[in-house]
Amino acid sequence: MADVVAGPESGSTVLYELTATTATHTKSVVSPLWAKGALILVNATAETDSAIVTITMQVMDADGSYNSLYWTADATISAVGDTSWLFYPQGDVTANTELGVTESVNAPIPRDFQLTFTHTDADNLTYSVYIQWLS
Repeated sequence: MADVVAGPESGSTVLYELTATTATHTKSVVSPLWAKGALILVNATAETDSAIVTITMQVMDADGSYNSLYWTADATISAVGDTSWLFYPQGDVTANTELGVTESVNAPIPRDFQLTFTHTDADNLTYSVYIQWLS
């Protein structure tokens, strides 16, 4: 079972501490009741060869399982540096260039969701994941 990370009363959550990994992993998240959106930030600090990580978000369905695919990132994590995704209802698609985010998603952040970081090869990638909650 995936770790469950509850959203704080304040504005941010460390979802995944800086770790070197080759394994696919999943984190379940409960967003704060007041959050309409989120900025998901991934900071990759080291890479071996050509690691590729794809992120997907699943939402909880009626039976309490995370089966319904809500979103798949357009951008993969494949190099050292920062990658970010902005979720916000009525979000502006120009936020990618104006705010410097990698991808802007015009949708609210779900209350209960799960992020899966799928490693497509055996190459090592060191990264952390941080969520900034938006009201």
